[in-house]
Amino acid sequence: MDSRALGILEFHLIKEMVGEFAISEMGRERIREQDVATSRETILAEYELVREMMDAVSWRETIPMDGLYEVRPYLEAIRPPGSYLGPPDYLRVNRLLRTTAAVKRFFHSYRDDFPGLHRLMEGCESVPEFEKAVESALTPEGEVSSGATPELAEIRRGMAALSRKIEATFEKMIRSPEIRDFLQEGYVTERKGRRVLPVRSDLRFHVPGIVHDVSISGGTVFVEPMAVVGLSNELTDLA
Repeated sequence: MDSRALGILEFHLIKEMVGEFAISEMGRERIREQDVATSRETILAEYELVREMMDAVSWRETIPMDGLYEVRPYLEAIRPPGSYLGPPDYLRVNRLLRTTAAVKRFFHSYRDDFPGLHRLMEGCESVPEFEKAVESALTPEGEVSSGATPELAEIRRGMAALSRKIEATFEKMIRSPEIRDFLQEGYVTERKGRRVLPVRSDLRFHVPGIVHDVSISGGTVFVEPMAVVGLSNELTDLA
């Protein structure tokens, strides 16, 4: 069919309208790229797929199509050697693979009811090695799991132990009569990524440590006590 006839039929508008029902950007793009079929065999084959899908969406079980993320930008990003993605991006790629596998299993289970869609999904290959690697290294929230490597597990155990030690040291200082009277407030806060005590400026030298900040009024200095400086440095190194 020539372009003039397609223009009269406003075929491009029809494709835009149909594309609004697609649940992924790639689906919308494929619809926009569609040409008019002129072969009777092709039209009947495509119609049969449409009929099967219409039956499938009203089937007794829902097609498991959640998780159809757009992953092409991620695939382009890791094309250069040595490049890698952030954890959330790996999770999205993995979610797409899992969704594809779930849809494939769905149509395999009902292959007699949807033979055309079953054949279509047979061409989708799973990547179990990738799925296993992602799921063993990342939590569902996108954090790197402590079990990703033995070294990481050891580091995080060390960080947890240091954090407990720092916390106990601060608690002891706040409760100590020798320190308590020099504090503006009896709490621990944070400045520049370091845990500090709010010390009265006029009594600052009674609490040895590193000053990380000063209040706007100048009445309070935020001191990292020497008793925790070494521990905090170790924690920073592990982090």
